[in-house]
Amino acid sequence: SFDFFFKNNSKKVWSENSYKNTWNGESNESKPLPDGTYYLIVTFPDTNDKEKQIKTFIDLRRDK
Repeated sequence: SFDFFFKNNSKKVWSENSYKNTWNGESNESKPLPDGTYYLIVTFPDTNDKEKQIKTFIDLRRDK
């Protein structure tokens, strides 16, 4: 499941347990997030049903 997007202050700004490629740069409160780097943690079971995580980042930039 896609779990969390974080801004650099480690505040959770978005989460979804059953992600369907629908994130549009808004918070869970449907407010546009400011440009910047957000950290993503994806958590899922591996082949042995143990929890595995992938950590990466997304650089959010909008045309102005």
